[in-house]
Amino acid sequence: MVLQTGQILNNRYRIVNLLGQGGFGAVYRALDINLESPRALKENLDTSQEAQKQFKLEAILLSQLKHQNLPNVIDHFIVLNQGQYLVMEYVEGEDLQE
Repeated sequence: MVLQTGQILNNRYRIVNLLGQGGFGAVYRALDINLESPRALKENLDTSQEAQKQFKLEAILLSQLKHQNLPNVIDHFIVLNQGQYLVMEYVEGEDLQE
C-alpha cells in the first residue's frame, strides 16, 4: 500500500512524497512534525513476527553507526496490519539512478 501525501504516521511523521518503491516496501520523504525536520521513512510491508524481530535489530544496529556518509537513524515503529518503519535523517542529493 502506497502512503498518501499528507498522511501522518505515528502521530509524528507527515508524508511529503514517495522517493522509491520495491517489492518489500518503499522509502518516503517525510516531515517530523515535532522537530520540524525532514526525514527519510523506510517502509517494510512484512509484519510477520520474524520480520519484526529482524527489522528491529536492523534499526538498533543502524542507530549505533556514526559516520559522515551514513544517515542517522532516529526512530523505528510498527503500524499494525500495515508495515514497519525506520526513520532516518533525510540527506538531500541525487539517487544512484541519476
